[in-house]
Amino acid sequence: MKSSLAKLLCAAVLLLGAVGGTHGARTGGGRALARTDFVGSDPVGSDTVGSDPIGSDTAGNGVQKEQASSSPGPTPGPSPITPVTEPDRPAPPSRSPPSASPAVALGPSTECVTAYDYLSANGTFTEFLQIVEAAGLADLLKDPSQVAMLFVPTPSAFESIFTGVDLTVSSLIKDKELLSAIVDFHVAPNYALRPAQLTNNLQIPTLATDQLITVFVPLGSPVAFGGAQGYAIASTLETLTLCDVVAYVLDSVLISSAADAILVSQGKVAASG
Repeated sequence: MKSSLAKLLCAAVLLLGAVGGTHGARTGGGRALARTDFVGSDPVGSDTVGSDPIGSDTAGNGVQKEQASSSPGPTPGPSPITPVTEPDRPAPPSRSPPSASPAVALGPSTECVTAYDYLSANGTFTEFLQIVEAAGLADLLKDPSQVAMLFVPTPSAFESIFTGVDLTVSSLIKDKELLSAIVDFHVAPNYALRPAQLTNNLQIPTLATDQLITVFVPLGSPVAFGGAQGYAIASTLETLTLCDVVAYVLDSVLISSAADAILVSQGKVAASG
């Protein structure tokens, strides 16, 4: 009995010794934790978070990094925070309208070419410009805001009519009544109809009082214009957009009924039967 009890006591002593040894290993042999304990020298869990200054143990082996100087230096401040920037993004499209390239004009206008500027620069329509200026309509053709249809006979068209009625540019300019009747009939203010907008037998009011130009739209042929009966129908050779003026270049001079009456009274043409 006594020997059994002695064995039990001996076993208990050995057990207590084993437990004590284990506790010492986890706490560094039972000592109090100090700030000189470094990460890696103590078993996991034996040190508390924050007891080892971050970065003082560079190798993780429990050895503190030697200071570069024996005298303590200034405590380093916190590292500056580098702002996090988003990747570059393309700039949003402008809501402003794009800038328009300046138009090249032959005259003073920087936005469009006026009828007068075009006809002057072209050099072909000398006779038409001469009688337009003599009739006092040059300013109308120079105005970029003027809305009109302009009917411009070619030099050969003037030559043909002048030969038929025994006229020249000079003699026409001297005859103010006939000059006004012919020139005014070639200007239709407040209208700017293009060929696609014209219909057959449409009548267009002109600058000449109560004198209308009749439109002809022959199938498969250019649009044509007519005046008084007995005179040639003028076919379109070219259509020009000059600011707000639509100009039709014609192969014949348009003669109104008023101009015809003057020519008849002067004996230049025979009265229609």
